[in-house]
Amino acid sequence: MKKVIVVGLGIVGAVTSYELARRGVQVVMVDSQEKGRSTYAAAGMLNPWTTRRRNKAWFKLAAAGAKRYDEMIQNLKADGETDVGFAKVGVLHLFEDEAKLDELAGLILKRREAEKAHDVIGEVERLDIEEAYERFPYTDKRFKGLFISGIARVDGHKLTESLINAAKKHHAERIDGKAELIVENRSTKGVIVNGTNIFADAVILTNGIWMPETVKKLGIQLPVTIKKGEIVHLKTDVATDSMPIVIPPSHKYILPFQHGKLIVGTTFQRVDYSDKSIKPGAQGIHDILGRFLEAAPKLAHAKLLDIRTGFRPYTPNSLPLFGPLPGVENLYAANGLGASGFSTGPMIGFKLAKLLTNEPLDVNIDDYAFAKIIADQ
Repeated sequence: MKKVIVVGLGIVGAVTSYELARRGVQVVMVDSQEKGRSTYAAAGMLNPWTTRRRNKAWFKLAAAGAKRYDEMIQNLKADGETDVGFAKVGVLHLFEDEAKLDELAGLILKRREAEKAHDVIGEVERLDIEEAYERFPYTDKRFKGLFISGIARVDGHKLTESLINAAKKHHAERIDGKAELIVENRSTKGVIVNGTNIFADAVILTNGIWMPETVKKLGIQLPVTIKKGEIVHLKTDVATDSMPIVIPPSHKYILPFQHGKLIVGTTFQRVDYSDKSIKPGAQGIHDILGRFLEAAPKLAHAKLLDIRTGFRPYTPNSLPLFGPLPGVENLYAANGLGASGFSTGPMIGFKLAKLLTNEPLDVNIDDYAFAKIIADQ
């Protein structure tokens, strides 16, 4: 039986571990429990369809990732994981400028047709001011709306823990601790965790902003930049269970969860690795709450529950990368998901599992190769 070690249990590492374990691979999951892990701090929506990004390789991956969710959630439920933090509640985009509403509606309808994604995107409805207010009656009644029914909300912590638990049910093992690579003659043999050598046929690194430090000893300089994101958790006395995700003109999202909980965000602040403080900044939180109250003044009574901070890794071309790391045998990685982790992460994990089990891939892995950014140094 093949043995694989997965280092880093964010969304990519958790999906990779689960998919490998389902295929009968002996999986050892290792996580250092670092503060600021973006998946555990984050909540988001599964919606690559409204992006203005023009990178075709990114969009192909994100669109495939969105389509992958239904099957992944079904598999998790079959493995006894029912509270996975995923629900299709739709998204309501609010507009004061009708031309921008028409532009987004046209983009969505075009992509729905081109990607044959009607089941994923769902219905697309233009709403007048009264109709938009009926869907989200916490504004001051000045926005028109575009409602897209198939968009889902994601609780990063719940989803990731469900994947890890399901992987364990397929005999995966979890070890908490910092992993150091064991490499002999440019061939990866395993890792050292908590003073113990663990040997395997391959190692997959999915440890986000901490990966450059992991591979630095191998002479690999991974040019990853870090952006700090902050989100605010609020508690209200309104019914939020079936409330849609709301995107006001400011593009600061309002994510509803069960039992009156709202999550609003987010910020994007570039930071150095040595300055990755998880303490939130006053300016960022002021901006989030200010934009939130501009869009939803009738929720000003909401109580502050928590402020969470996570660090997102970006590659020089902002494209997620995955596959073998050049120059070292039996060493694979995924990194650079940025703010698109929930869209691209599950598909990357799925592809890595297929790659390690020699299954055919339906993407050109060269488009996402680490060799591109490492060779450009």
